[in-house]
Amino acid sequence: MFKVVICVLFIVLLLFAGSVQGNTCPVAYSETGSAIPLYENTSIYLKSENITTKIHAKHIYERTEYVLKNCANSTVNQKLLLPFYKLSHETAIPQSVNFTVDNKSYDYNWTDFYWKDTISNRTNKYVCVGYELVFLPYEEKTVCAEYTLDYYKNEGRNEYGYLTLTGTLWNHSIEYANFTYYISKDLKDIQITGLEGYIEISEGEYKVIHKDFYNWTPEENIKITWYWWRDSLAFVEIPSIIATFCITVLLSNRKRNLIPGLFRGG
Repeated sequence: MFKVVICVLFIVLLLFAGSVQGNTCPVAYSETGSAIPLYENTSIYLKSENITTKIHAKHIYERTEYVLKNCANSTVNQKLLLPFYKLSHETAIPQSVNFTVDNKSYDYNWTDFYWKDTISNRTNKYVCVGYELVFLPYEEKTVCAEYTLDYYKNEGRNEYGYLTLTGTLWNHSIEYANFTYYISKDLKDIQITGLEGYIEISEGEYKVIHKDFYNWTPEENIKITWYWWRDSLAFVEIPSIIATFCITVLLSNRKRNLIPGLFRGG
C-alpha cells in the first residue's frame, strides 16, 4: 500500500511541469571538457537584451536577442553559453534552435553546464547552446536565438522561468533589458515574480506583460506559473482529492503500526 501511495503522489507532482531558459553568459572549459563559469574579468559584456515570449497551454515560443560589446582595444576570443534547464521530464529542451549572429546563421553545439547561483545557493545542471565569438576592438555583435518548447503534459500546473542571474557572470551591468510576455488568456491563476512594476495590457487573445530595465544588475530570476485544465473546476479539485486520499491512507497505516491490537480486535 505504501508503494501505491508514493506512486500516486508522484503522479500528482507530474501535474506540475516547467522550463527554464537564461541569459547568455561567458564560460571557460575545464581540463575534462566541462563548461564552467568565467570568473575572471573579460572585456566583453552584455550591453542589452530583448526577450519576447509567447506562452500557450501546450508550448512556449521565445525569441532572445543579445547585443555583446568588446570594450577593449584588442581582439578577444570569447566562449559563451545559452542555458536551458529541465525542471521535469515533461519539459522538452528544444529540438532545434534558430541561432544567428549579426543576422547570419551560426554554428553551435549542445553542452552541459553546472552553475551555483547566489540566490538559491544550489548547483543545477543546464543543457546549453555553446558557441564561440571573435570580437575585434570595440566591436558589437548581435546574437539571436529562436526556439519552441513543448509541454507534453496538456493539463495541470506549469512553470516558465528565465535565468536573469546568469547575466551577473559578466561583471558589468546590463545597459538595457526588455522583457515582453504574451500570455494566452486560456491560462488561469497566473503568478509572476521577478518583473515587479511591470506594465500589463490586453491584446487580442493575449495578456501582454512588459518590463524595461536600465543599467541593470539582476537580483532575481523571472518566474511565471499558471494552471490550464479543460475543466476549470477540475484543475483545483482533482489534485486536492488525490493528495487528501494519500495522506489519509498514510496516517491510517501509521496508526495500524503504532496500535496493532486495536485494529486486530485485541
